[in-house]
Amino acid sequence: MLKRLVSTAAFSIALAMTIGPAQAAVVDFDELPPGDTTTNPGAYPDPTTVVSDGFQFATQGGFIVSESAKDGDTGNGLAFCPTCSVTMTHSDNELFSLESFYIFLLASGLDGIQVTGYAADGGVLNRYIDQFTDQTTIELGGAWTGLERVEFVHVDNDNGSHLGNVIDTLTVQVVPLPAGIWLMLSGLAALGFRARKG
Repeated sequence: MLKRLVSTAAFSIALAMTIGPAQAAVVDFDELPPGDTTTNPGAYPDPTTVVSDGFQFATQGGFIVSESAKDGDTGNGLAFCPTCSVTMTHSDNELFSLESFYIFLLASGLDGIQVTGYAADGGVLNRYIDQFTDQTTIELGGAWTGLERVEFVHVDNDNGSHLGNVIDTLTVQVVPLPAGIWLMLSGLAALGFRARKG
């Protein structure tokens, strides 16, 4: 019986190890209908929560799903007001990695965006993007992983004019617990129960 238990555990572990990490995906807001600002131009009338490609984005001032500001992109971007922050989480509360994102600051002067990642292990990651890097893709590298949430905050450094911000093309990766782990645990539990009965 012990031999069978060991061989089943070894098989389950091998199966779990063959299930590799999830592939990177792109959150691009393209499946969302564009917002209507004709009745109140410049306002942010859309809902304060938007879900796209399995991720939730929340803000206190509303969003506009707008045409992307990214060169060559014919899809949508997500605009938020200049005094607002945006919190990004996975819709199923899975941990995730943020590898890169596109940002466009509709502002003059010395404004910027503070990006903060909050990891499940208590770690906090920070990246500040100033006005002079506006309309660019920000590469974060491999350190932004195991995240519970990411916050994007507009920073007004000079009380200048600012109309809003657009985020788009967020490269993310979700790594759920491999299905093989559950197979291994259920197999071990069943064998343990049989051994106990026998």
